[in-house]
Amino acid sequence: MVISSGIYKCDKLDGFAAVSEDNKMIGLVTYIIRENECEMISLDSIVEDKGVGSALLKEVEKAEKEKSCSQIKLITTNDNLHALKFYQKKGYRLANCL
Repeated sequence: MVISSGIYKCDKLDGFAAVSEDNKMIGLVTYIIRENECEMISLDSIVEDKGVGSALLKEVEKAEKEKSCSQIKLITTNDNLHALKFYQKKGYRLANCL
């Protein structure tokens, strides 16, 4: 995956998967921790409005606390209003706009 912070091999990243009762993947989050900063690389939920994305985000937040990270950073496009609303509702704030 190519994003502004670098090129990542997704199968080498830390992450969590959400699996349905019938054992199908319904969500995935990947992240990387460097020193005291955690960067979320991707957050995808196949099932909308069921708390899947929120649950995955909570897992990343737990991981960053365990590693004593000072912040979680993520990048999204400014036209992805759904993602912007989701993260702001969870207490994240816009830090930079390119």
